[in-house]
Amino acid sequence: MARAHAAAALPNRLVLLRDLGFDDADALPDRLVDALVVTGGPEDVVRRVEEQHEAGADHVSLHVLTATPDEPPLRQWRELAAYLW
Repeated sequence: MARAHAAAALPNRLVLLRDLGFDDADALPDRLVDALVVTGGPEDVVRRVEEQHEAGADHVSLHVLTATPDEPPLRQWRELAAYLW
């Protein structure tokens, strides 16, 4: 699921990703998927958000991916909100 989500983001971001050092972005290497998609629980997501802020980000966009993409991930949003706010 993580690879499919990263692949969907590629067409609009290839130049940016190459500028960030992902010269092989077209091939969707594991290190790129790992950079774009966090796997694990809320603690893992929070850790990645904190890393992004420490690296200078002033905002971080989160997209919750689930096995049921036709249903809003309400439970997961609530869990993340409890950690992030």
